[in-house]
Amino acid sequence: MPKQVHVAVAIIRDSQGRVLIARRPDSVHQGGKLEFPGGKVEAGESVQQALQRELYEELGIRAEATTMQSLIKITHDYTNKSVCLDVWQVLEFSGEAYGKEGQPVFWFDAGKLKPEGFPAANAPIIEAINLPQQLMISPDIVGSVDEVVTEIKSRIERHGIKRVILRLPRIELNDYECISENLVALFPQVRWQLHSDIALAKRLNTGLHLSSKALGKIDAGQLCGLGSISVSIHNTGELKQAEALGVDFTVLGSVQKTETHQNADTLGWQGFATIVGEACIPVYALGGMQQEDLPRSLASGAQGIAGISLFAVE
Repeated sequence: MPKQVHVAVAIIRDSQGRVLIARRPDSVHQGGKLEFPGGKVEAGESVQQALQRELYEELGIRAEATTMQSLIKITHDYTNKSVCLDVWQVLEFSGEAYGKEGQPVFWFDAGKLKPEGFPAANAPIIEAINLPQQLMISPDIVGSVDEVVTEIKSRIERHGIKRVILRLPRIELNDYECISENLVALFPQVRWQLHSDIALAKRLNTGLHLSSKALGKIDAGQLCGLGSISVSIHNTGELKQAEALGVDFTVLGSVQKTETHQNADTLGWQGFATIVGEACIPVYALGGMQQEDLPRSLASGAQGIAGISLFAVE
């Protein structure tokens, strides 16, 4: 097995939210492809120190470690090398970025980045850049179509939600379809993950969310033509199944006890971080999450936090 190279990667945005991209020299590994700024972590360096050094050497900008926030860590095996991409968002920097080493650099709309232009290991980074740190799961409520739509609408507006897993297990299929149609029309700017209904997700041009039980019953061919695909997982085995299926992100839990599952087994933050450390795709922490848990989840390598009661309307 080839020795693993530890690489620090920076996601840098300008005032318009665009992301800084460079093009790799033709003479290096994966030459000619696009890349995010960064470089190899040298012996004795922390990731933040490596990024500080690389950003000044490559781009002429300076960033303090306190302005950096972990985004995702990815391990990827190429035929001739293995890399661990340690990806951090640089929230503030001084100076004007330019290609100090002669490399082309430019600002690009994050929503228009295509994995095909980057080395293969970068695909999860592009997905993570466009995912929010907070993921709402719809409440398990029973009521009329209008009542359910009103409740979810209130939660989205109250918390400024950008992505929702629409899971309504006690709602009849016809009503679920109607609720989905109404919400997608009301909030076209929200990214929706419809639960389990592949046909409906394709018709409404939304994402799809799968339960862990569905992992062994669905093949990648059934998912063609869908938007983003997510799945609920509970352990490393399910994580690897999800990755093999090609899903875009996962929800992992339960990290802590919840009001509805006081006696259920939990991973704890250490167990959660251990599983996330094996992930090659973004992972959200689920189970007993509160707003104050967001920094802990990020420090554990997660994309952020997910929950139901987390987004209740008080």
